[in-house]
Amino acid sequence: MATIETGIKALTDAGIFAYLIPFLLAIAIVYGILEHVSVPKDKSVRSLIAILAGFLVLPLGKTLSPFLEGLSLGLMVIVATVLALLVMAESTGLTQAKKEHVWVSHPKLTGVVFIMIALIIFVSAGGPKLIGLENVRLGGGLGLAFFLVIMALGVWWIAGEKKGG
Repeated sequence: MATIETGIKALTDAGIFAYLIPFLLAIAIVYGILEHVSVPKDKSVRSLIAILAGFLVLPLGKTLSPFLEGLSLGLMVIVATVLALLVMAESTGLTQAKKEHVWVSHPKLTGVVFIMIALIIFVSAGGPKLIGLENVRLGGGLGLAFFLVIMALGVWWIAGEKKGG
């Protein structure tokens, strides 16, 4: 009887994660960007450009695979953090006075936070190695430290709201 581990090992040996996933991801990203800006006007040309971009990524499969693995792990930490903050905010009944999203009422601060998150995930996933900067290294616990800092800030923020309200 085949186990999940055996199936994943077979997919890894077949090169699904090293070649097919980056290939499909490149096609999706390039096509999505071209579709969003509507350049070129013909959809079949957009598709052709996206497929060619996907083929350009194929030789980089062994290099991109560890980066994409680290990137997905970093994104999972961020999603877990956001979900935990949402649960804490909902359980305390925390609402804003204007009933608008935080990123709408504070766009510059939100932009800075998102850029910092993106840079941390990029560096933690091995992004500098992709662009030739071998000496930029961060500890493996960076995601955990970031998660704990965000959780502490969330608790501090919620506790401050309760005292002030």
